[in-house]
Amino acid sequence: MVLDHNSPEMRKQANAERAAAEPAYARSEGDPDWERDFEEMFGKAANRARGQWMRRIHDRKVNYTGIGDDRNTAGDYSDISAAKFDDTDIDGAGNVRRSGPKK
Repeated sequence: MVLDHNSPEMRKQANAERAAAEPAYARSEGDPDWERDFEEMFGKAANRARGQWMRRIHDRKVNYTGIGDDRNTAGDYSDISAAKFDDTDIDGAGNVRRSGPKK
């Protein structure tokens, strides 16, 4: 079994993961105009429902922020793995050169 390692590809994937985090962070912000103008749009009678909506809005913020954080963490791990593989390749190559027959 051969491990085919491609550091540039792993770093490219890390950047893609970080880029994918941005839309999640943007969705976590919600719609501040809608939240601010809720009573004006729906009237005071809708304020009871507003509490439920605000709870859902809070949950959305927490969950989408978590998704963004997870994508950033995946990007970090890809970068760390690429660097570790490169270091291991270099160290391993040095040991191979030294493993020849002794003279």
